[in-house]
Amino acid sequence: MHGIGGVPLASMGGGALGTYADKVLGYGPIAYWPLWETSGTVAQCLVNPAQNGTYSADVSGWPPGTGIGDGRTAPYFSGNDYVDCFTATIQAAFPGSEGTIMIWTYPAAASFNDGVTRRNITVWDLTDFNESILLQKTGGNYDHQFTYRAAGVSVIQTTACTGAFQHMAMTWSAAANQVRYLRNGSQYNTDLMPGVWAGTIDLFIIGAADNVPNNPTIGYLAHCALFNFALPNPAIANLASV
Repeated sequence: MHGIGGVPLASMGGGALGTYADKVLGYGPIAYWPLWETSGTVAQCLVNPAQNGTYSADVSGWPPGTGIGDGRTAPYFSGNDYVDCFTATIQAAFPGSEGTIMIWTYPAAASFNDGVTRRNITVWDLTDFNESILLQKTGGNYDHQFTYRAAGVSVIQTTACTGAFQHMAMTWSAAANQVRYLRNGSQYNTDLMPGVWAGTIDLFIIGAADNVPNNPTIGYLAHCALFNFALPNPAIANLASV
């Protein structure tokens, strides 16, 4: 299912969903929200409808804009918007010890240096806050920051961001004792695993820190996918191209 040399075994082109979505699905994600809806409040999960997310308002009013170049749209998060992807199904399936998370992000120029932390993805164990996976724009300059937290210990890496769509991905593997960080298909850093993931998630939000929303994104987000294994670098490089 995962392919050879970074090429998925499933067809990567000409499918009913469109080339890029077919390519993502070819790697076997356990959840995949393309965020290409143009109306309504349902953010479809192409893997399992029980994992559909919910836009905080009818997405037609955000409004959706030009996407990553796959012929689909992407929603514009204005600073008041988010997608709630938490369900009992995703809670049970979430891969705390072996996994990959990815998203395409296009920050608005107005938020580059606004001094506000703006969260793209928030995954939290709210029981004791000992486990989390976060992707955010840091306060101050527009830098992307990844956090993987397990057993109450975090590893954090930051990379520069530009005003265009970028593919951001993080992998984690207890078996390999490694957390990897990739921007536009290139690995820019790695850490040892900080601990053993023991909790269960209670929050999975795209575009903000929570559903208040605090620390909301300003800009476009698209194609968020979650895998229950650490994708190899060639596979992520493939997914970083349309």
